[in-house]
Amino acid sequence: MRGGWGGDPSGRRPHTEHGLLWNYEYGIRITDPACVCQLREDLLAYGKLGSLVSRTEVERLTQIASSLKALRQRVEREATKKLADAFRHCLDEAETKLSSFVFLKQHHHYQNIVAIARRNSIMSIRASGKTTNGIFADTIVYLLRKYGPM
Repeated sequence: MRGGWGGDPSGRRPHTEHGLLWNYEYGIRITDPACVCQLREDLLAYGKLGSLVSRTEVERLTQIASSLKALRQRVEREATKKLADAFRHCLDEAETKLSSFVFLKQHHHYQNIVAIARRNSIMSIRASGKTTNGIFADTIVYLLRKYGPM
């Protein structure tokens, strides 16, 4: 592919094929102060439903995902019981470690982690130490603020 971000022929700005060819994005201009204020409040409230992830946590998750991926590939190649057991043990340890992390909102290694972490273990990452009831309560409060009584 030739060119760069937004038609930048120098290629100085990052781009991906999917970002340029597959995504449809629109921009709008809102000038009404009340509407802008409400939109801002809605976006900030929505953003609070997730958790921040430090660079250190992302790096640890990346290492865990990389080691699991390498071990999985080795298990698939050699298909021995010993390696399969080691993989299961490593995966169980990783799921335990992953449960202490906060939800990854947007990170390019997220798909690797999701593919490797089985049995919905990603739910423990999203929870960030909250109970299921706590997450549900936060979501209900957000929806009530956004849409009013339902």
